Amino acid sequence: MEKIWFLGNAKIDQQHHELFLMLQRLSTLDACVIDATLDELLSQLSAQIYQHFISEEQTMREVEFPESLFFEHHLAHTRIIEELTLVHMSAMHGKPPNLSDVIEKVVRWVQIHVVEYDLALRPYFDRHPA
Repeated sequence: MEKIWFLGNAKIDQQHHELFLMLQRLSTLDACVIDATLDELLSQLSAQIYQHFISEEQTMREVEFPESLFFEHHLAHTRIIEELTLVHMSAMHGKPPNLSDVIEKVVRWVQIHVVEYDLALRPYFDRHPA
């Protein structure tokens, strides 16, 4: 069965897979571990998502994704990074969120992003196989 995040570009598909694996791992952590390492986990998650977005945008340029669609896609990436940064900043200022709530939000953001933006990349990846 084809995964929703499968777009036909090996690099992007692998990054989506790794991101979902990380979110699954984070969602299974013990609450005591979560409290002790929340800042570190949010940093890792933020870095992974940020690096994926940079890579995805570079790949979009390589496959000649239309500039107007690229700009919309980039804005969607920026919104996700801003939301995650706000969660992380709250945690750093003594208002730690519940990690399971954060994971749920990030999963929702990523799933919505894949459906609303990333699926539009498939035809371009089909024309420019990696």
